[in-house]
Amino acid sequence: MCVGVGVCGCCGALRPRYKRLVDNIFPEDPEDGLVKTNMEKLTFYALSAPEKLDRIGAYLSERLIRDVGRHRYGYVCIAMEALDQLLMACHCQSINLFVESFLKMVAKLLESEKPNLQILGTNSVQLRLRLPFSASLPGPWEPRSTSTCCSQALPSPP
Repeated sequence: MCVGVGVCGCCGALRPRYKRLVDNIFPEDPEDGLVKTNMEKLTFYALSAPEKLDRIGAYLSERLIRDVGRHRYGYVCIAMEALDQLLMACHCQSINLFVESFLKMVAKLLESEKPNLQILGTNSVQLRLRLPFSASLPGPWEPRSTSTCCSQALPSPP
């Protein structure tokens, strides 16, 4: 029986699959970067169930906003890298479901007082502007890695 407010082992399976997949891309230590195998699972899930993209985006946005507020900048970089990879993989008609979350995430970064977060948001917008509008054309850019993003001297939490 679950007692208390937190997530216990017996209740983890009750969380929606998309939330479990998103949570699994974040390592315990943000310096380890995005968990690639779990990101592949999330991408496959998003491609297999494009109607879930809005929920995936909303939850990723919720995590990013929470991590910005808690000064967990390594996780912010991981969330943006995951967003970039999902946008690159899911460049089809269903991407419209994802745009609102993308804009919320970028707005949160641009509203930040931290210049490095503002740069992260600006870079993400620049990458989106370079994406072709046709799903048949490949994107002319490579996603940035978390190590590159986080090596830009993001400030440590106080």
